[in-house]
Amino acid sequence: MHQVFPSVPLGLAFTCMLAAVPGGVVAATFSMVLLAAFMTQIGALQTAPILIAVITAFLIMEGVKYLVATRNKARAAAAKQTASRSGAG
Repeated sequence: MHQVFPSVPLGLAFTCMLAAVPGGVVAATFSMVLLAAFMTQIGALQTAPILIAVITAFLIMEGVKYLVATRNKARAAAAKQTASRSGAG
């Protein structure tokens, strides 16, 4: 993140990624924010970008899970329909 946008401080970019990567997988967003904030000892104003990063990562992962589940359900329905057609004919 710091390489793409040099205006973002390196410590803040690191802390956001430190919290967002596990926060996308684990449903403990505020715990990840507090863990990252206390581990890196950043200021109180820098916790807002960390919270935004963790919530964004979590919502993206939930969206991906939903899309995968929907695709698997559609494939199962299509396979069932194909099997019933080939069995009837």
